[in-house]
Amino acid sequence: MSLSSNLHSKISISLLNTRWLRKNGFTASFIKSHINTRVFKANIDRIVTEQDFSCKAVLNLSENMLNEICQCNKSTGEWLEIFYQYCLSKSFPNASSFKSDDKTIKAAILYLKILRIISEEQKNSKDNTFMSRYPFKFLTMEEQNQLEDPSEYNRFVKAYKSEYIYELMKIASEHLGYNTIDHVCGVHHIATYIGRQLKMLGEPVDLGRVSGGAAAHDIGKFGCTEKELKKVPVLHYYYTDQWLKKHGLTYIRHIAVNHSTWDLELENLPIESLILIYSDFRVKNVDSDGEPRMHIFNLDESFNVILNKLQNVDDKKLKRYERVYGKLKDFEDYLIHLGISIDPDTPLPHELPKKEKVYHSLLQGNKIIENIKYLSIKHNISMMHRLRDEASLNNLLEEARSKKDWQDLRVYLRIFETYSMYLTQKQKLITLKFLYDNLIHPEDDIRKHCAELIGQLIATFDEPYRKEIPEDAIIENPEYTGTKLLEKYLNLFLDPGHKVIPMHQTWIGYSLSRMVKSLLAHCKKDQEESFINILLNLYEVYEFEDSDRIMYKLEAAKQLPPSSAKNKRIGLIYDYALSCLHSEKDAVRLSSAELCFMILSNWKDKSFSKKLKKYLSKNSFVSSIPSENYIMDKICHLLGLETHHDLLIDNETIISDLFLNNLKSATEWIMKKINIDILLDYTLLYPGTRGLHTALHLCNILKVSYWENVRNKAGDTLIELMPHLSPEQRNEVAIELLRALEIDGYKYTEYIPQYLGQLILTLKPIELDELIQDLSEKIKLSSSQLSTLLLRTIGVAIINYDNYIGKYEEDEKANWNRLVKLIGILLNGIGHFDNKIKQIAFKVLGNEIFGSEHYSIHKKYEIFKITAKKILTMLSDTSSDELLFLTCAAGIQCMYRFISEYIYSFGEIAIPKPNKVAFFPG
Repeated sequence: MSLSSNLHSKISISLLNTRWLRKNGFTASFIKSHINTRVFKANIDRIVTEQDFSCKAVLNLSENMLNEICQCNKSTGEWLEIFYQYCLSKSFPNASSFKSDDKTIKAAILYLKILRIISEEQKNSKDNTFMSRYPFKFLTMEEQNQLEDPSEYNRFVKAYKSEYIYELMKIASEHLGYNTIDHVCGVHHIATYIGRQLKMLGEPVDLGRVSGGAAAHDIGKFGCTEKELKKVPVLHYYYTDQWLKKHGLTYIRHIAVNHSTWDLELENLPIESLILIYSDFRVKNVDSDGEPRMHIFNLDESFNVILNKLQNVDDKKLKRYERVYGKLKDFEDYLIHLGISIDPDTPLPHELPKKEKVYHSLLQGNKIIENIKYLSIKHNISMMHRLRDEASLNNLLEEARSKKDWQDLRVYLRIFETYSMYLTQKQKLITLKFLYDNLIHPEDDIRKHCAELIGQLIATFDEPYRKEIPEDAIIENPEYTGTKLLEKYLNLFLDPGHKVIPMHQTWIGYSLSRMVKSLLAHCKKDQEESFINILLNLYEVYEFEDSDRIMYKLEAAKQLPPSSAKNKRIGLIYDYALSCLHSEKDAVRLSSAELCFMILSNWKDKSFSKKLKKYLSKNSFVSSIPSENYIMDKICHLLGLETHHDLLIDNETIISDLFLNNLKSATEWIMKKINIDILLDYTLLYPGTRGLHTALHLCNILKVSYWENVRNKAGDTLIELMPHLSPEQRNEVAIELLRALEIDGYKYTEYIPQYLGQLILTLKPIELDELIQDLSEKIKLSSSQLSTLLLRTIGVAIINYDNYIGKYEEDEKANWNRLVKLIGILLNGIGHFDNKIKQIAFKVLGNEIFGSEHYSIHKKYEIFKITAKKILTMLSDTSSDELLFLTCAAGIQCMYRFISEYIYSFGEIAIPKPNKVAFFPG
């Protein structure tokens, strides 16, 4: 059978399909009377012979049928305009001027049916158009069946066909001169070409999202109205979003809408998004004899094409553009590293060549940096795959719930902290429930971390529309918003329900202040006022009988920023605090007084000062509680009233009682906090005779106090006190805390490293070097719990090491060698046989050092040069242990961020050849 006969046969079978005829009101006799004529067959022969698969050729083929249906004669332009507007009305009725009538619709359906058949024939031809060179083809049935959730892709294909999207683009190309169809064909071809190769390698890529995202990414260009044509490049994201939302294509939508090059500024993207952005970046128009012609560029060429199109390019914008281009270049290098072909003109291989094993321990120079980038991208792809939808997130949460070792749960919490901003709103709701359930966990730091993450998730819950929207567009209000969630969780924190035992109610209630602090730290400035207004609603009612609830609210109020003083309803806080000063409960009065002192010190609100001054003038009294007298005297001092502070700290009997009471479990935690301030003032008057006693007392509180905020207060005060002690006293305190790490129970020892790491940097060089040597030996022989605490101590010391330089007369080499020894201990931990020790060592090095916002980028570079190779060697073998992988996933992102930041700031990053300085003990 000839090609013409074959095409005629396909048209006949399709148009004479009984179901199609009945659905669209055609008769078989009408169809046969036209398609079996000589003219019809001759036109088919001309299409095949001349390889002319254009819309006009199809119109010429079907014109007699169309004229008979509509009983009129129209020009080619008129018919194409009708068919274009009809297709447009299916997807974007607001942008279409189609006037509906049965005859015109019937004609359009017939024409589009034939056009689809001819277009399919074109895809297999060699007419040298983009539509045949890079034919748009959906995934095969075999590929669709292999999708994890084929239903969404099937819905996408059905919507794409039923609304004639391909035909719409093809008609627009001929009738209006928009070559969007060429762009989509090129992007879809490259995306699926790369996606299929990644799938061959076993990479976690969803081909349905790749194909759907690439096919749909520019649909919105047809949704722009006539008055919006100049803004198509920025508005098409919105209309693409609306089309995909209409069809319930949640995950394809997430990929298709976020395909701008600037979306690369988000640090972690799923691999499907990376593929689409990369493919879209390479397919651009090029000017050819005054006409735009689509072309597939390599990455460097495309960079220059886009750069020439950018408007108002200054150094800042150029740097920003170079930064996102750098991420694309890293992704392309990663694909090449995997052995994937990036040339779309090369046939898809049946199998990829086996990649030679890379021995990371043998790499030198920039090869180390390249392979760290590759591993970072690999870890990110795997991590984003674990968070790809609600089901996969639930699986991850179930894994976290099943962990018996509390250290393991901390790993999952760090993952949620790092990747929470990339969760969908439904995923965030699932995660919030998990975190709230863990507010009754026995470990205090887990409760603290969960409360902080709840605040972070609520603050970032709203998904601001990052793309430009049309002037008359109305963004639908979601079912849940950050403010609604805040109201819900405030009630849950303050009233967990009668099924929760009293101890757990207390744990949840005291977590409220941590949640509020995190919420206000992570929210955007334009959200802050609305969140504060919701928080202020808590203070409209004063609960005389429920002292616990009052305490929770007072502690939460202490987290409000100074800008709160400008709020019109801030008087609620002032009145609530003053009301609490009358309470019969000592803890309530003390917490309220502390809140009043904070407002006076930080907010400097004159209206509150007047209220408080008026209150004190009417309620002057001396309490039997030293801490109450102390805080009230400090308030009086700020208000310019008479105080008796000096008499309090010079009373030896009172001071002795404070030392005793601070170690009693019956003493209220708020009282202990204020007592520590009294003892600091007392000690600073006579540091020579009283310093060591107070320091050791603070060490004991740090070791055994039940309350986390009391331990932190003791630790902060100890650091403040250390410069006032003699060298031998500082050494004794350091040894005391070092030995305290060996106490059983991570609950009490976990807070020590944060202070011990700073404290050891107050020692003289000889004592410090001896202690570092002791730590190096101890880590090799200690239990995993003690080793992790020691490694955390080392990490804190490294971050704060700059504060040590210059304290003593040492040359630069001595300071550097000591820092190298500290880093060497961390690297020994990374090479440890115990995976738990590996985890904490890499967490310290990756998250806390390279991820630190306060540590100098130049210092990070110095550390990077001597640690990169060891880190790379360790990272290459993490896939066998899930928890080690999860730890490294967050840490290596911090390293990749540092590498990108350094290149962005200074143009290059390099690792010199190894020398003797780079060798570490052990």
